[in-house]
Amino acid sequence: MTLIQYTSIGGVAVAIASDTRQVMTGKLFGIDVKVRHEDSEEKSGRLSKYVVSGGGGLNRPMERLRELIVENAKDAQFLEDYVRAFELAIDSMRYETKYKSYINEPECFQYVVGGFNSNGSTGQAKFISGKGEKVTYYQNENGLLESTAIAPSEDEFEIFQEEFSKMQLPKKVKEYPEKIIEMFATNQLACFINDPESVSEKCVYTVIFRNPNTREFKWFEDTINLSQN
Repeated sequence: MTLIQYTSIGGVAVAIASDTRQVMTGKLFGIDVKVRHEDSEEKSGRLSKYVVSGGGGLNRPMERLRELIVENAKDAQFLEDYVRAFELAIDSMRYETKYKSYINEPECFQYVVGGFNSNGSTGQAKFISGKGEKVTYYQNENGLLESTAIAPSEDEFEIFQEEFSKMQLPKKVKEYPEKIIEMFATNQLACFINDPESVSEKCVYTVIFRNPNTREFKWFEDTINLSQN
């Protein structure tokens, strides 16, 4: 179980954030149980200078997927190359004995890859496991604020949607990264308060920002301890 937030402003910014909680759910003698594992700060982050990724669900297939994406991308920097690497990775896992069952199991795991294309546009590719499911990709509309999340439960997803609906971009473009980080923190804190067993107080974020006026790139990466704010 995990909380992944992904946000983009078409042609301007892509950003991803995750909590650090790792919780497995299952049944023991017919009773629903949660087993907490060691927290991890590696559930989301950069694949390259201009591409981010993250995922939720079972760790084993996600770790293999990320490994194959990086291997297939061969040091590429832009999103269009990583989308193809993503597709090839899923195709490979369909035939790997250890992983093909995860690919076909409905909502066993989800993974998102987003970033900048070489022409300056931004886009997002996503895969949700299930029989016959494929990597889907779409390009962001320039200047449009969009966001999505992978949440531990419907409760957390509804909290995310409610908080995101309140977000207003500042008038100054250079303040966009700070606003995105603030939104990530606000959303995760609300989810943490709702269910601290499933969502952690630590928020790990990555923001890639391209100033539309100067076309200069900037990167913002850090971890926030929300219990200290």
